[in-house]
Amino acid sequence: MDISVLVPIYGVENYVEQSLRSLFCQTKTAGVEFILVNDCTKDNSMSIVRRVISEFSNLTIKVIEHEENKGVAVARQTALDVAVGKYVQFCDSDDWLEPTMLEDMYNCATVNDADVVVCDFYVNHPKKIIYISQSKEDIEQDCVGALLNGKMHPFLLNKIIKRAIFIENRIKFIPGINMGEDFFCLLKVFNFANTVKYLPNAYYYYRQYAASMCNNWSLKTSTELINLEEQTYNFLEQQQNIDIYRVEYDYRRITIQHTLVYETRGEEQKKYATLYPEVTTLISSHPTLPFHYKFALTNARAGRIWISNLIYSVINLGKKILR
Repeated sequence: MDISVLVPIYGVENYVEQSLRSLFCQTKTAGVEFILVNDCTKDNSMSIVRRVISEFSNLTIKVIEHEENKGVAVARQTALDVAVGKYVQFCDSDDWLEPTMLEDMYNCATVNDADVVVCDFYVNHPKKIIYISQSKEDIEQDCVGALLNGKMHPFLLNKIIKRAIFIENRIKFIPGINMGEDFFCLLKVFNFANTVKYLPNAYYYYRQYAASMCNNWSLKTSTELINLEEQTYNFLEQQQNIDIYRVEYDYRRITIQHTLVYETRGEEQKKYATLYPEVTTLISSHPTLPFHYKFALTNARAGRIWISNLIYSVINLGKKILR
């Protein structure tokens, strides 16, 4: 089997048909298995899934049923555990693909004997679609550094990865960590990958809407991000890479702190504004954080939370108007 496509299913009745049809109508389906994991969705998603599957009896499609809801990280791991493809492609069941994605990515991988192939992607907002390009230089020279400093998007879905990388290095998704799980998985994958290639085309459409996970923040989400930062440090230290990537790792911490301050309010926000004081002097040189976010974070660190929140309010208003 060439490719295993891994798809968690939960709460996507409005989008799953488009997603599955974009997968099942790929120009490459020979040598492809599609593994769908029902994570105990409570809506009508699975009846739609079964109806669509019935139209594609010529394809290799596996459906796995969780006995209880376990979250996207465990659902991905469930699919990965039964996959047999040389490469794996992760897909969220509310997103969709260009019809040649699997063929083009697989051809690039096989021609170059690549462990990972990365492509550009689209972010699909209700009112517009944004093209997100990656950097060939960063991807093919230093993926770990680019991932840490934000030059590479921490996104599993625009990549195909040799399944052997997961098996040989015991890379698994962490149960209960459903925010930032892409980043930590990719950090390990790129650490062990020998050859990474880049395709300068956008094939994947990443859907953004009000009910999507990344738009629903909670104390648990904040805790997960902080825990992942600690695990990131531990992994880099274990691999004896922390000194090599010290600056990039500090940029990563600035990114995390910015996210926490931006997404929270009140006493929780004040607490996060004091995180990682040792990286304060690096805020202005952060290579990917926009200037307005740097300015807001600097004010938050200085105790001027009201200025930060004013900036965030203006930014959010602009986003609503534009998107």
